[in-house]
Amino acid sequence: MDYLPKDPAILVSSVNMLLRDEEFDTLESLCYAFSREPKEIKDYLMKYGFVWSERQKQFRPIGYDERLEEMTNEASAEGKRACTMPCKEEFDDSQML
Repeated sequence: MDYLPKDPAILVSSVNMLLRDEEFDTLESLCYAFSREPKEIKDYLMKYGFVWSERQKQFRPIGYDERLEEMTNEASAEGKRACTMPCKEEFDDSQML
């Protein structure tokens, strides 16, 4: 990739992919490789509903992490385990791929 895309959805996808695939160790190193400032990217994507998650090392939709934590706490209070995807234990063998 020679440059970072301007389209916010493609930019989020590209940055998250480059970090996930370990092309870069940090958002800062990725930004500097493309002659951009991390704050510039964070501010730009914030306008389009994305926030940087230091814990996840990726851009995520605003409110996503809070909602996920809320769902986990609710499940915990009910004595359940929260899964963001169907858990293996919730299916019998006939439903597994």
